[in-house]
Amino acid sequence: MAIKRLSDLTEEGKAEVLAVVEKVFGKRNEKFDMHGLRHSVAHLNKIGGSIITIPLECMAEYVDVITKEAIDDDDGFFILTQVLSCDYDKANLSKLNTTSIGNLAYVCLKCNDEKARIKAEKFLEKYEEWFNKKNNISRKNIN
Repeated sequence: MAIKRLSDLTEEGKAEVLAVVEKVFGKRNEKFDMHGLRHSVAHLNKIGGSIITIPLECMAEYVDVITKEAIDDDDGFFILTQVLSCDYDKANLSKLNTTSIGNLAYVCLKCNDEKARIKAEKFLEKYEEWFNKKNNISRKNIN
């Protein structure tokens, strides 16, 4: 099961999806706050795991400043320790939060290391499967 991407949609489809995302999740916040987040903790808690239901490009807007800067700077140590060496098979999916999902989405889109991009996307797919099962969501209902 592949994660949805805006780039797979027509221009009309993109506009439609972005309008729904803005209505449900709110407007994009460009600036990071003093905690390195683009959204308030209350907003992040409200969104929770449902962030996995929006396209990858929209998920990536929830990246924190540390991850964004490390990926943008092609920080090999960060990529190795935070992405490549992580054992996602042992991860407790119920502990993932909005920001961690946004960070993984950002890695998928912006990381120069192909192995890291693939690993992050596979983990997001695993999380999506878990989230949909937990919430009794059929994939055909969200496309």
